Amino acid sequence: MAKRATRPKSENAAITLSFDLLELPTSQHKAGLAGLVLLIQSLPDKDAAPKIEDLTPTSARIRFTKDSLQALFDDLYDARIVEVESASKWQGQSPKGEKVVEETDPKNGRVRTRKSYLYDVVQPAGRFLYENLADNCDAWHKLWRDMLWAIPRGKPTTRTPFNERADGKPCAEGGKMWRELEAFDKARSENRLRTCEIAGAILLGAQAVNAEGVAFQGRSDQTLLLHFWQITALTFVPQAVDQDGQGEFAGYVLAIPEVADLIEFTRLFPRMLRQLSEKRYGYRPAGAVVDLPEQGALEFFRNLGRLSAQRVAGKEVSRYATNAVEFFQMAKLGNNVKTMASGRVVLENGLIEQYDAVLAVYRNPLFRSAVVLALLQGEPWYLPMGDALMKRPWQFFVKCDETPRGLSWFSADAAAKFKRVFENDQLEKEESSMNPEEVRVRDGAKLGASLESIVYRVVQNFVRRKTEEKSGCRYEDFKDKTFTDEKTGKTRMAVPEPYSAAKQKICSGAFLAFRSRRDSDFVDYFTSTIGQVAQFLPPEDYRVLAEALLRTEGPLNRDDVKTLAMLAISAAS
Repeated sequence: MAKRATRPKSENAAITLSFDLLELPTSQHKAGLAGLVLLIQSLPDKDAAPKIEDLTPTSARIRFTKDSLQALFDDLYDARIVEVESASKWQGQSPKGEKVVEETDPKNGRVRTRKSYLYDVVQPAGRFLYENLADNCDAWHKLWRDMLWAIPRGKPTTRTPFNERADGKPCAEGGKMWRELEAFDKARSENRLRTCEIAGAILLGAQAVNAEGVAFQGRSDQTLLLHFWQITALTFVPQAVDQDGQGEFAGYVLAIPEVADLIEFTRLFPRMLRQLSEKRYGYRPAGAVVDLPEQGALEFFRNLGRLSAQRVAGKEVSRYATNAVEFFQMAKLGNNVKTMASGRVVLENGLIEQYDAVLAVYRNPLFRSAVVLALLQGEPWYLPMGDALMKRPWQFFVKCDETPRGLSWFSADAAAKFKRVFENDQLEKEESSMNPEEVRVRDGAKLGASLESIVYRVVQNFVRRKTEEKSGCRYEDFKDKTFTDEKTGKTRMAVPEPYSAAKQKICSGAFLAFRSRRDSDFVDYFTSTIGQVAQFLPPEDYRVLAEALLRTEGPLNRDDVKTLAMLAISAAS
């Protein structure tokens, strides 16, 4: 029997897809929908672009043709071939040429020559990002390219779409996606749902087929969106502190917005890109360097929230445009890309204001990251610091000649925090005295000083009295004497050398002694050591400290006292 003749498909055939934010399964899909809308709106040739037939805060209806989808993918994966120099030869590749480079040694001024090897590499164009960044913000564009090549396109085999565009060819991914959408449209007309494989190149952490041979699949129309989340994500670089106190970049953090309002977000996001700072930290944008992965999400909110000053007073732009921001810390280890951390930060009232306050006051990355983590977890500021205090060298925390010079002083941040705690206690005390009829309570008891303030006062008193006893110098005799540092030009307290040496020895000894003891051993040592000098505590404060030392679990227990005691030693040093 002869086969029935099929009618050839029109080259101008169109497929209309409707997307609803509330139905999309992940933040990457929602960010992808926003990225798709932004890219369509920004295409230079409006006639060749897909048509946005309807756009609401939570939905979009878009009409695609084969040619318009191809134009979209060609722009998304556009790339060019650029020449780069390398001081060494690349393994497995022959250089296209060599040249001699002259370098001047900054130490002795001598000029030396070396060979430089030339290679051609494919470089993603990222037109949308490049056009919306402010002048002199090339570091942000480079960071995006480096992230793309290291994480979603970390394997050379996944870079084919970019290689095709660099060679002047159409992106084959566009034609492949069009055929998939045709199959999806046909299945839809038959009341069936079509799915397709999702690769890790477009969905973070996914594999098209895992080691057990199980395919990872999603709806074909929603898979289209996953090509575009890279447009609306911000890239950050987490800086880890090694055991020598040196900072080193540890992979990348991708902050992906969970878009809540398509119209508001697509209006604000290009403006947010234009206000990113051009300041640099080494070869990276200073605004992209973070202490912990969660900061990527906070920085996204913070950058978007800066636009609120241009809005109606009291309206939080970031809350209206996004529900939350997901973050992924990923690093390329060998030939594999590993997810080091991931999570989701929801914007709560006052969160960004508190985060701004942390950044404004604290400079040490270990201290700052712990305070930010406590802020996000809704727990006391000192709790996340216990791990670092126990594992890092004591010189990181007690100010001495061996304290790493590349880091801001941890001890200075600790002292600033305790000062704020003490001031808050004083303010509460004043408010209580103004309203004596109102009985104020903390942790179920009549309000006294906080445990942080109490521990700091007794430890500071111990350090000062023992230092005076050991050095023979009284603090009162030199506290008002100052001198000007010739190197920095800053005015400092003129502390006698014997006093400084004695304090360093007492602080380091007490810090290590506190750190090495646990449970009842710590309680016995703490009380016997602090009790070596006269301590004058109001009865209510004494009760708070005694109960915390006796409590083995729950809030305000002996482990909290131990952490606070080490922090107080740091602040007193």
